[in-house]
Amino acid sequence: MATSGGRGRSGGRPRRKATGGSFKPGYTQQEIRYTQRGIEEDHRRRPAPGEIVPPRRALALDIEQLWNLEGPGGTILMPQYETIGGELGELVKKNQTTPLSNFPTAVRQQWHKVVGPAAEIRRIWKVAHEVTGIHNQIVEKGFPSTRADRGKIRRVLVRNMPAFGKFPRKDSKKKSRTGLLTTAHMIREGKAPNTLTSLKGIYRNIGTRINALYRMQPKILRTYQAALVKADQRKRVYYEWIDRIWEDGEKIHLMSAVDLETTAKKYQAEAASIKVKITPTKKLEGDQIITIFTQAARLLREKRIDQARQTLFAARPWQFVGMSLEHILSSERIRESSTWDRRAGREIIQRQARLFGENIVHWSQGIEPEWMVPWSYGLVNAMRRARVVPKKRIQFERSIRLMENGKFEEAKEEWARALAA
Repeated sequence: MATSGGRGRSGGRPRRKATGGSFKPGYTQQEIRYTQRGIEEDHRRRPAPGEIVPPRRALALDIEQLWNLEGPGGTILMPQYETIGGELGELVKKNQTTPLSNFPTAVRQQWHKVVGPAAEIRRIWKVAHEVTGIHNQIVEKGFPSTRADRGKIRRVLVRNMPAFGKFPRKDSKKKSRTGLLTTAHMIREGKAPNTLTSLKGIYRNIGTRINALYRMQPKILRTYQAALVKADQRKRVYYEWIDRIWEDGEKIHLMSAVDLETTAKKYQAEAASIKVKITPTKKLEGDQIITIFTQAARLLREKRIDQARQTLFAARPWQFVGMSLEHILSSERIRESSTWDRRAGREIIQRQARLFGENIVHWSQGIEPEWMVPWSYGLVNAMRRARVVPKKRIQFERSIRLMENGKFEEAKEEWARALAA
């Protein structure tokens, strides 16, 4: 049956629509629509062409059972996944991991993975609606007969090509981009049936990509949640360790001879443990803390209580040096550490400035970014007390003024220039 028109007077070939294009005799087309699978249906079944499988809720799994993000020496090992048998094939966890130096980097990376697919879905849904609209309009009204009408459709198709990237790697995106260009050429040449077939191919490929992105969302969200939980756990462990050392120093004078010997053995063992776990990025503070704990153990055995107490207190600023690599410290902590040990204070300032600079844009998009400007001024004041070169301080202050005006991208660039100066 023909798509348009009726039979001629002779009862022979179907005649074309007056507004239509060159459909072949007997050529039939149906309109295309995306359909959404119900939540109660089996999610394991591969979607049919044009069928969209909505993402299931990201269940709050136990983080430790999900994966262990911490590797030897305190590195962060982010899991990698791959699909077997195309974009909608089986999703399996690879034996490889991506090593990252600190949890703020891991959280920032995962946040980009959370917002990236969501933004891509919005972009290609828009393309999907325009492609189906063009297809269904041609089916209903016939192929555009004038050059002006065909030109409008061609411009819409070409305009949507950037939605799939300039050099897409995923097969569905590559085919969708190529299909848009091919279809634009077909419309210019007036190939109506071939145009509809090509539009259907784009429709199927976009559906494949949307389903692949939807399937990724629960896993990405769980990974992001895991990174947040692990970062909070690491921070809590740091503070518990710092408080424990301080409390030991406070109550040394109340200990019996047996307790002093037990405490000395504990710090000797802790120094040996740090020596095994130390990484190149934490060698400076690791060496200092090993020396302090070894010396404190010796003083405890010699019953030199006051000296052992002061030695344990001296570990505090170096503990904050290690913490400053991956957690923002309060202005009071930075000032306190600089008072206890000037060298440790300068190292904390440098590390905090580097950590803050890497995350300016990401943290500005958080729930409460108001802390950033006051904290930055506090860091610059600490630089002044530590006698950091005035030229660098001026550049940091210029970056802070950009943050005050909401120009976080420019602030990040200025902050990076100040670090490199």
